[in-house]
Amino acid sequence: MSTLQQKVSCYTDLHAITSKYGTSKQRIALDFKVSTLLKELETDSSAKSVKDKHIQFIQPTQVEDIITMLHQFDVVRTRKDIQTSELSSDEASLYEDAVNCIEPNTEEEAKHEVETLATCKMVPQEEETFATCEMVPVKNLLSLQVIRDRISLIKLESLNAETGVFETCVVAVDILSDGRTILLLGENKLQLHSKKISLTSKYKLQHKVKDMCFVEENKNGAFQVAVCFYQSCKIICLEHVSEFLEKHEINCSHTVVNISMYVHHLVALVERKSSKSSYEIQLLDIPTGCVCYAFDEFKFSSAQFSYMPGVSICKPNRISTCKTTMKVIVAGEQHIYRFNINDGECEPNTSYAVGQCEWKYRTDVDEPFLLNYTDNVKCVKCDRQGNMYVSAYYGLYQLYNFNADKCSVRSIIPNCRTVASFAIDEIRNRIIVGYMGADRVHVFEYIILTDT
Repeated sequence: MSTLQQKVSCYTDLHAITSKYGTSKQRIALDFKVSTLLKELETDSSAKSVKDKHIQFIQPTQVEDIITMLHQFDVVRTRKDIQTSELSSDEASLYEDAVNCIEPNTEEEAKHEVETLATCKMVPQEEETFATCEMVPVKNLLSLQVIRDRISLIKLESLNAETGVFETCVVAVDILSDGRTILLLGENKLQLHSKKISLTSKYKLQHKVKDMCFVEENKNGAFQVAVCFYQSCKIICLEHVSEFLEKHEINCSHTVVNISMYVHHLVALVERKSSKSSYEIQLLDIPTGCVCYAFDEFKFSSAQFSYMPGVSICKPNRISTCKTTMKVIVAGEQHIYRFNINDGECEPNTSYAVGQCEWKYRTDVDEPFLLNYTDNVKCVKCDRQGNMYVSAYYGLYQLYNFNADKCSVRSIIPNCRTVASFAIDEIRNRIIVGYMGADRVHVFEYIILTDT
């Protein structure tokens, strides 16, 4: 029992730090460690009091569920499983050295202590054992190559009354950690498709839809999405357990153009209508709808653009966020902007600030593939390595190596001129692409090329 109590004490110290300073990834990694301890405790009824007293912060969780969530992490760290329920004194000493965590005095030190939890995932082996500790390199998504002869289809059923043809517009696409795909269709429909891309659930909305984003996912498979509408100040949050149900509404002060989920807040791009339209980026508290942070003025960063003081967003098509680089991206009629906007904790009153633009890209000048086409950037997303993906007139492109008003560009999926939205499944090496005026969604598979 003393060994189990020592373990519990170590995990409790880790939880105290991750709760105060940690990210969601760090908390998931810790939950995995605690779930393995719970399994050990469950094998011994005499340990129930220790479990009940010290491990109240984690809900009952299956190890397999935690493993599924951890598949999204970038680096693999595995350890040799302890085969016996009790440790020898030598093993206990080694174990305490490995997980010893005395609470630091500063926030930076605390972040350093939990860094190993943030950059690892556990890989299940046969009979729930783990290999000896090793580090597996991150997949370099700059070496991503789509397999052209391996494309799956999600068939959509939306009858065009004029042509008699099944077609629709896929307004937005998102992917859950377990591989399920969420589609928002132009007929004001939400659809959920399984990992094997079969339709499992659908929901009819009452107004013309404009955008959608995934909000959060629970370990039991339940999740939440947010949807905004054309010429509307309203955002609806829906929850899916066995079916879609409207949970609550957020009423914004201005017309909502696009939405995207950040770390803590829902990011909304809103339009303030007057004699001349202008735009504002708001970070909303999801449960209350309160505006915690608002950016209604934008300037170029002096470090990059000392000669260009002001930023004017013109006819934006999409807003997106990058949690890796902590950037907010706005794709407009002729420009793509990256703003240095961090996602902080909720504020009781709205905090106003000037949005600093650290990178811009003029879509009708800077690259030949976009030349002479305006209003053609329909969707923009980022991967966990900070690379950006843009659907433009000629296809899907990857942008990287950002510097002032320049970047490197390469084609990912060419010759798909009607791309309306897409999502990248980094866990299963897939790109889901939706179109305007089509009866299908394409599921492309890709590989990561390695040096030989």
